[in-house]
Amino acid sequence: ENTTTHYVLFQGLTPFRPQTPYQRSLEADVLTEAKRQELAAIYHGLNPVWLLKQINDNLEQLCSLAERPACQQKKAKTYEASVT
Repeated sequence: ENTTTHYVLFQGLTPFRPQTPYQRSLEADVLTEAKRQELAAIYHGLNPVWLLKQINDNLEQLCSLAERPACQQKKAKTYEASVT
């Protein structure tokens, strides 16, 4: 089944499939082979569900810090998030 979406662009239908910046870079053929491999490893290692969970956890921590009195905020732990 063809998943190409058709969007109306000016005077008719043009086949268009939304792409990520990574996909557009590959298609533009402007990357060296080393950079292409590096970006491929990053892109294929991403997990959107995990990233959303990480974002939501960080937002929850920020909200809980914002609700504390000023004297408690000075003692709050700092959290680091790393995305690879």
